[in-house]
Amino acid sequence: MKILVCRNSWMETYQSTHEKAYSKTGWVSNGGTPFEALTFRPDGDGIFYGYVPTGLKEGGKKEKSINISKLGASKNASSVTGITVVIVAPSRKTGQLLVVGYYRNATVYKDAIERPDREGDVGSVVRFTSTDAVLIPEEERCVCIPSGRRGGMGQANVWYQLEGGGAYDALYHKIVAYLDGTETLPEEQDSVREYRAIERHNRLERKGNVRRFIYEKGFKCESCEWTLDDSSPEEFEIWKSSFELHHLEPVANLKEGETRKVSAKNFAVLCSSCHRAIHRSEFIDDVSRFAEKHPIP
Repeated sequence: MKILVCRNSWMETYQSTHEKAYSKTGWVSNGGTPFEALTFRPDGDGIFYGYVPTGLKEGGKKEKSINISKLGASKNASSVTGITVVIVAPSRKTGQLLVVGYYRNATVYKDAIERPDREGDVGSVVRFTSTDAVLIPEEERCVCIPSGRRGGMGQANVWYQLEGGGAYDALYHKIVAYLDGTETLPEEQDSVREYRAIERHNRLERKGNVRRFIYEKGFKCESCEWTLDDSSPEEFEIWKSSFELHHLEPVANLKEGETRKVSAKNFAVLCSSCHRAIHRSEFIDDVSRFAEKHPIP
């Protein structure tokens, strides 16, 4: 497995330019929106677009190239495919570099490309793409990448040295095992691999890699119809966590090891109050009946 480690800012879901970001860079510290803010927000075709700041070339007009020859690319290639991109970020709590997500079978570009649909906005500059990406929820980010100049990633935002058989062989195999894990990992993007009925139901609903469905369906409770728009970024940032995904199809019916493709239609968007209430009702799989029979007092 060819691995490229890329340092991003620390964010909760990487799916909105309104999310607060943490980084030791001056740009983010001064309130700037990192260009990696949409790393885990796919387009309508299910393609994820990732970014990593590589610094500017001499003259300050273009970004430095990624040395894709270290990833197995031929001399004159402009990109290389089949790469696992491991995305790390400094924890806002400890400052440690933790794995926050990864792209499987990614295409990594030597020079940055532009997304035509973004037109220079945040998320328009692309360094790697994939149709298979996994975001690790904040509470489950626990695997550390050493950051020291000696024996670690150092100050660079791109790290090529994580490979088997080299100086970082033990860390390489630890990361590979982590990415190939089951219960210790979030589910594969758009699929479910769960084991205990109650835990798997609750964990799925709060996963960062399915919370993107809220953005697709809109910030409106499908029971009480409370709604939130993004006209005020500050208020949106404060109140967006009040919306949660409610799974309409019983995950408890999954057999051990069974996978299921999930999409936005499998979930209802509910405010936190309605979400807790529906789990105590007899209409757990029917939001309309729940709203009719149990309106807010």
